[in-house]
Amino acid sequence: MRKTELPSFDLPAHSPFTLWWVTSWFAIRHRLHFSGIQWEGNCYPTHRPVLLIQNHFSWWDGYWAWLISKRLGKTFNVMMLQEQIAARPFLRRCGAFPVQTGSREAIKAIDTAVQLLKNHRNLVTLFPQGAIETQHTPMVKFASGVERIIKNAPQQPAIVMAVVLVDYFSSPRPKVTIRLKQLPERVEENTSLEAYYNEFYRQSIALQKPGSWKP
Repeated sequence: MRKTELPSFDLPAHSPFTLWWVTSWFAIRHRLHFSGIQWEGNCYPTHRPVLLIQNHFSWWDGYWAWLISKRLGKTFNVMMLQEQIAARPFLRRCGAFPVQTGSREAIKAIDTAVQLLKNHRNLVTLFPQGAIETQHTPMVKFASGVERIIKNAPQQPAIVMAVVLVDYFSSPRPKVTIRLKQLPERVEENTSLEAYYNEFYRQSIALQKPGSWKP
C-alpha cells in the first residue's frame, strides 16, 4: 500500500470571532497609548495576492500589518516565530503560521506562504529580519527564504513594502507613521528585494521630522 504523503505546508486558521476579539483589544490599547497614525505612500487594492514586507521592531507589528491588510482589502496572514505562537496559540486563529529559523521546518513555513499566495484574496506578512530589532538599525538584513517565496509563488504577488516608525517628537504620546510603497512589476534584474527595501527604509527614516506630522 502506498503511503499517503502529508502536505508540506501548515495553513493558518481564520476565526472571525477570535480576530475581532484580538484586534478590538489592540485597538483599545492603541487609542490609549498612541496619539495617532499617519499613513503615507500610494498603495491601492489589487486583484493579485499581496506579499507584505515590513520591518519588525515591536510587539505591535502584527497589528500594524493587520491594519495594512484591511486597507488593501485582503485576508490577513503572518509568518511568526514558533515560540511566539506557542506562547499565544490563539494567534493561529488570526492568520498566523509558525516558522522555526535555522531548521528544516523553515521549509514548511516557506511552502505555507507559497500556498497562501495562490489565493488572490490573501495578504502574507513577512518580517524579513526574522527577529525583533531596534527601529534605529541602519539596515534591514533579510533572512534567507524571502526570495524563495517570491520565486516559487504560482502567480506574481503584488509586493508591498512597509516601514513603520514610532516617534514622540513634542508629544507626550508617540505617533505612528506607516509608509507604504508597492514594488513595480518590472524591476532591475540585478537589484535584490533587500536592496529595494533598504533604499525605501532609509528614505522613510530621513522623512521622520517633527514638521512632517499631519494632524
